[in-house]
Amino acid sequence: MLLAGSFTDLDNTLDGFALFATPDKDEVQRLVDADPAVGPMLNVTVHSWTALVGAERLPRPGEPGREKVEQTIHRLFVAGVTARDPKAYFDRTYHPSVTIHEAPSLPYGGDYHGLEGAAEHALAFTRTWDGLQSAEQRNMTPRIVATDSEAFVIWTLRGQRPNDAAVTEFPALSHYQFQEGRVIESRMYLFDSAAVNTFVRKPGNQ
Repeated sequence: MLLAGSFTDLDNTLDGFALFATPDKDEVQRLVDADPAVGPMLNVTVHSWTALVGAERLPRPGEPGREKVEQTIHRLFVAGVTARDPKAYFDRTYHPSVTIHEAPSLPYGGDYHGLEGAAEHALAFTRTWDGLQSAEQRNMTPRIVATDSEAFVIWTLRGQRPNDAAVTEFPALSHYQFQEGRVIESRMYLFDSAAVNTFVRKPGNQ
């Protein structure tokens, strides 16, 4: 079952529907017949249904929503942050009404709204970090903890100042909320945003 609930604009709050991710109508009928609430409390009719719009954002049969969330976040970090390849992730990752929150003190800080704002955020981030990271250092080694509607990601931001042999690491955590299979809101939490700000703003950085 992908989702289930009652209609909120009817007097009878037991009227509603449930959506199952399976092409097998008989399988759903067996589940309905085995539900002890059906008959004594509920009248249920099973219908086949085809999504004509937005089907690509629904989990495929056998694909739990949590796995789709994990795949989307993984794609964001690998194709987006590490590879800097917007064509590989952007439209498949962000909801049109997405909001991105960054610490206001950072060069790319603030709130970004919609797909245009998400593109502005990506550009501001890469302008800040491109001169301070090698391709290998862009890998944030994300660890993802997800449900079917949100994800928490523990990651590491790495950078290296020009003419400095040391690589500096900044631990961080992000929270992503999903709507219609894509990110609707994201918040970035750096353990020490002041240290990050000092690092990227130091004279001599390009």
